[in-house]
Amino acid sequence: ITPNRTDDRVQYTCEAELRLGPGGPQPNPVMKSEPLNATVLYGPELSRCQDRVEVMENQTLGDSVVCTVQGSPAPETSWLKDGREVDASAPLSRTDGGLYTYRAFNTYGSTTHNVSVEVLYGPELSGCRDHVEVTE
Repeated sequence: ITPNRTDDRVQYTCEAELRLGPGGPQPNPVMKSEPLNATVLYGPELSRCQDRVEVMENQTLGDSVVCTVQGSPAPETSWLKDGREVDASAPLSRTDGGLYTYRAFNTYGSTTHNVSVEVLYGPELSGCRDHVEVTE
């Protein structure tokens, strides 16, 4: 058996049959092993990744599903910006947009995907006075 990823969590048994011919016992004696559960370990894989994500101001990167991640053992994920890890649970401000790297890793490897993050926010008024005097 040469297991691959599709064999993860598959159960195997071994069966041996002793064929002694027409003069031997019928049915033929059969021995069956105890089941063996296979665990296939492999590095992370990213699929169905988005290249661009829109996040509302005060939401987090953790709220954004960017890629589907698979691996065994289950990979951990992190976000990086400018090569530095960022806290994915921190609320984003309007100045936090830019190019981020989504990283998945486990003991068997790591992989990354670059994502452009745009932080959306509502309109704001600036340069307005709180009080205006008008002369008739």
